[in-house]
Amino acid sequence: MCHFFEAAGPLAYARSVNRSLLIACALTLAGEARAEQLLEGPFPFARDNELSIHGGYAAGFGDTFAGPKILIDYGYKLDRGIWLDLGIGFLSGVCRPRMDSPACVRNGDSAEVLGGIKWKLRMNVPVVPYAKLQGGLAYQFPDIARSAWGPLVRGGVGANYFLYEWIGLGAEVTMSLGRASYEEGSTLSRALGGLDATLGAELQF
Repeated sequence: MCHFFEAAGPLAYARSVNRSLLIACALTLAGEARAEQLLEGPFPFARDNELSIHGGYAAGFGDTFAGPKILIDYGYKLDRGIWLDLGIGFLSGVCRPRMDSPACVRNGDSAEVLGGIKWKLRMNVPVVPYAKLQGGLAYQFPDIARSAWGPLVRGGVGANYFLYEWIGLGAEVTMSLGRASYEEGSTLSRALGGLDATLGAELQF
């Protein structure tokens, strides 16, 4: 902590001493508050938890909805490069005109609740590539039929560039396959499938 003299003595002397103490104090605080060093070598994998948020676009196969999508994943380190991976996702469907449905009636939103494994690789630079495989349930909310749900499997690859050991930026590409329990006569295909491309950030804690 820095203390300064009261100007009880000669005014010029007090100002000179206070100025010197102020400079010394500023240099001390600057040394203590040095900016965290950017990572240059391998990522240390020093923490056991991660939280990632990605956003991007999902392209649906067939009648699967397509549109902007957000993904939130939580990971827990099990052993070295093997992580438990739990995730949720939400897609806001956009209109996709077709020859047999010019009014874009095949439209809607969807949500996912998935769990699986993520395998991370260690490199000599602060880039962490990974592969993931998840399974769970997908919930479909079409505009023209009753809501439905069904099993879904999702797999893909991605990579994060870590600026510091607690935050990284990255991209991910995944593909999904599944089946929805639409009621008879809904005119929607029960097969689910799509390709997601997203960008995001990962926090380690």
